[in-house]
Amino acid sequence: INAEYMGNFIQFSASKMMKSGSRPTEQDSIEQMSVDDFSLTKCRSFIHHQSKITSLAWGNALKNPTQLVSVDEGGKLVHWDAFTGEIIQQIQVSKSWIMDVDFEQSEGKKVACGLIDGKLCIYLVNQSTRDQKKQQEDIHVKPTYELDGHVGAVLCCRFLNTNYLVTGSSDSSVALWDLENPQRSLSSHTQHTSDVVSLAVCEEDGNFFLSGSTDLTTKIWDVRMKNPALNSYEGHESAINSVAFLPKSTKLFATGSEDSTVRLYDLRMQKALQVFRDKSNQGESYDPIYSITFSRSGRLLFAGSENQQLKVWDVLGNGEILKHINLGHSKLIKKVAISADGFALASADPNGKIIISQPCLLYTSDAADDLLCVDLGGRRIFKKK
Repeated sequence: INAEYMGNFIQFSASKMMKSGSRPTEQDSIEQMSVDDFSLTKCRSFIHHQSKITSLAWGNALKNPTQLVSVDEGGKLVHWDAFTGEIIQQIQVSKSWIMDVDFEQSEGKKVACGLIDGKLCIYLVNQSTRDQKKQQEDIHVKPTYELDGHVGAVLCCRFLNTNYLVTGSSDSSVALWDLENPQRSLSSHTQHTSDVVSLAVCEEDGNFFLSGSTDLTTKIWDVRMKNPALNSYEGHESAINSVAFLPKSTKLFATGSEDSTVRLYDLRMQKALQVFRDKSNQGESYDPIYSITFSRSGRLLFAGSENQQLKVWDVLGNGEILKHINLGHSKLIKKVAISADGFALASADPNGKIIISQPCLLYTSDAADDLLCVDLGGRRIFKKK
């Protein structure tokens, strides 16, 4: 499997994404452009948290593409609009840390919070106007579901679909939950030998998910199997803080680690296809990777790290850093996430600041009315008059 194979797959993914109805909805003509031309522009900066942000997640691509949920060490959940800055709802979930948050993607009406005390709290959002207004007035609203089964902190949580979730814990276990029977987990698995710190669900098939652990392994799971852990992947020298499937793919995924590298894998191969490094920082300060995300076409890979600049790699490149982008963070970037429609990137730092970035807007020299915008997939989209 080489760059030609990857290139063909990514080109197919980009075409499929546009045909599926992603923005812009007008008939647009697309031409390939050099990823060297890619850049991001900081659009807005928000501070909705007084405590350190631990995680964030975007809303559904069709129903609420501009909505975000973010959580912090003070136990607060904030549901807000990333482009207006308007807070839709605030909830004091706990008096202690919320470790992770996820926004259900099918209907966009559930949010899950993993807590340091081992509980998983599920809240309903985007309800009817009357119900939403009532909830907004109560910051101490009780969760619709409270799942309790881990003996350690719930370090990561992801929706598989509307009613099923998966969680990873500091007790080394991965648990599957059904909201129709929330009293106990459907199953719990201890194939990892240390903290499970990251999860990712395949958007093409919600039966598959990845788990990353401080035991230096990444595992692929199929919830339909009696023994759901299908395979294990090694190569990192430290904890695997973040995992992500390539968009529109059931085979390719990336892992971001405390060892300062990101690795690209194919499920059918044991060794990594590519190792992405930032050689400009080699031998200098400690620079672990905390969070990774792909552009919607899969061409670009973004990473947040101890370095306050966003790292960008070309997936078809040689593994060397494509560029660093200064978005305005004064400390490490704890979390990065691409919106479900691919047209914005959110990044969060420990100061409680969340920055929303979008591609640079370019204008033709001969016709300033013809807007050219570069999306996060490394493509140029010409919007017709």
